[in-house]
Amino acid sequence: MLVGDLNFILDNSEKQGGNEALSSASAMIQTVIQQIGLIDLKFQGDPFTWSNQREGDANIRERIDISLVNVSWFENFPDSIIHHLTRVASDHSHLFIEIDPARLRLSRHYKYFRGWKEHKEYDLFFENAWKKNREESENDIIKTFE
Repeated sequence: MLVGDLNFILDNSEKQGGNEALSSASAMIQTVIQQIGLIDLKFQGDPFTWSNQREGDANIRERIDISLVNVSWFENFPDSIIHHLTRVASDHSHLFIEIDPARLRLSRHYKYFRGWKEHKEYDLFFENAWKKNREESENDIIKTFE
């Protein structure tokens, strides 16, 4: 599994605003991905994972954070999905990887580490996250948790 900010788009549908991406570059990247046998995992959420955070016509959004897996991985976890989470304090969306929950059974429970609370920006992080969600419309809040 290869996941992260790969800093390229696979086709022009993964870009909104700004200059059109070079179709020859996208085609070359797609060819390499196919030749080495990788598959782009499906996702839920906002189709764009990066934004230049400008307003109006100057805003550019792209899907440059992606997840690629090989055929063997995909055969073992065919229903896996990537969730594009709402951007918070970054120009990139966080990616949440749900690895085929029907097949994967975790034996451990979620644990909370007290050290998180002791981080100097812990309270500010959650205060800002809650504030942002309160300011968004009900539909945006629902999308945050999809």
